[in-house]
Amino acid sequence: MKPNQVILYEPQESDAEAVWSFRASCQQKDGEHIPGSAGLGIAESFDMWLQSSRERYIAKDTRMVPSTVFLAKRISDNALIGIVDIRHTLDDHLRFVGGHIGYTVAPQFRRHGYGTKILGAALSHCKQLGLKRALVTCDKTNLGSAGVILANGGVLENEVVDNSRVKQRYWIEIK
Repeated sequence: MKPNQVILYEPQESDAEAVWSFRASCQQKDGEHIPGSAGLGIAESFDMWLQSSRERYIAKDTRMVPSTVFLAKRISDNALIGIVDIRHTLDDHLRFVGGHIGYTVAPQFRRHGYGTKILGAALSHCKQLGLKRALVTCDKTNLGSAGVILANGGVLENEVVDNSRVKQRYWIEIK
């Protein structure tokens, strides 16, 4: 077994401590907004975040599209490496800047290839949803995320401006 293999799984009540520690490490490094974490940075509690994550699947909130939230765990030691939010469809906003897949990697695990593995695993789930290609976006200044997207076959379609930030829009063919 390779030491950096990851699996994606849906969050459970037993993940509370690991998710809250993940949240603290991300907020310390990046602030309240944690991309691709299904609102973890603004959640009032783990239980509220878990409930919201589960409700995303059935899109109880009519302002959202159905999505599935996964935790990414390193197999060798069960360390929580990242979070990924896979949107089953796109609305106008997601088509513009959000994309099908949002993800984040805990700061202590960045620059070790985990983002590439997490996105690759997310693309496998997109295939199960019947998607033929996935839109993945990132800030132009986020060279690490752009590298992850490119490593997974991303092709830059264009750049757009959203709230004075330049976003890059990549399409990935799902095989």
